Parts: sequence; structure tokens; C-alpha cells
Amino acid sequence: MAFCNGEVGMMPAPGWKPGQIINPDDGCPDMEANIGAFAQPGLTAGTTSPAFLGGSNLAISAKSKNPELANELLQILVSTDYQKQFAAQGTIPALKSLLPTITGSDAATAQAKAAENSRFTPSSENWAAVEASNILPDMIVAISGGADVKAEAAKADAAIEALLNV
Repeated sequence: MAFCNGEVGMMPAPGWKPGQIINPDDGCPDMEANIGAFAQPGLTAGTTSPAFLGGSNLAISAKSKNPELANELLQILVSTDYQKQFAAQGTIPALKSLLPTITGSDAATAQAKAAENSRFTPSSENWAAVEASNILPDMIVAISGGADVKAEAAKADAAIEALLNV
């Protein structure tokens, strides 16, 4: 890993990355002192960049043998009390109102700060096609290769819109 080899000064990564880095089995725990975290700054001072916030989808299968019990579990999972447990463990809760209550590591609080200005995937049955495509990875590769960010974003936007509007 480039970070463990001292080849990068900074890397964008999800909040669980520090745990992977300091993992004694396959990480580089000696680099722990070099780990810090912050939400990506926005274009205006004091703001953060919009961040994509995704995660698990909760649903009840149409073929569920016990849809009433499944609905009861779903109600528990999305309840404020249950979501408070996520925040208390430094994990992003489903409720934005709980973001200020997140405690824990620098990575946890940085994720909470970034999540305040987050966007979710569109509510579309066609979103799976977007995830299955290489649109976003191809955009990132092009940009990291020196392509114009606005042009690549516009190209990705058009491709995603086409998939969503099938």
C-alpha cells in the first residue's frame, strides 16, 4: 500500500481506512502516528465539498414469509434510539440530525462533518445499472490522468442520466 510505504502524503479514503492501516495482520501499525482525517474542504472558506453518502439499503422482500415481522425489525433499525447507537460508536447514522452527536476517532468526526453536506443516490430502480457500469471509475481515471474535471463530470452526468431514464 502506498501509504504504508510512505509514497503518499494524503489519500482520500473511507472512515474505516485508518483501522485497515493499523491492522497488525496486513496493515502498517507503525504508521498510526501519521494518520489524520478531515472532511474535504469546499470551494468557499469554512465549507465542505458535497460528499456522496451511500450504504446499506433496508427493504422487505416481496417474497418474505413474515412481512409483518420484517416490518417490525425495519422500524427498530430506523428508530432514533437505534440510530443513536451508531452515532455513539462513531458510525454514520441514517438521521442527519444525529451527526453532531458522533464521537470517537478523527476519522469518525471527519465523516460526520462531510456527511452534513452529503448527497444520496437517486431513488430509482435503475440505479443498480449505474453501479454496475464503469461510469464513475472511468471518470476518476480520466481526471487523474489529466482530463478536464468539468468535461468528465458532464460526460458522466449524461451517461448516468441516460441509464436512469431508460
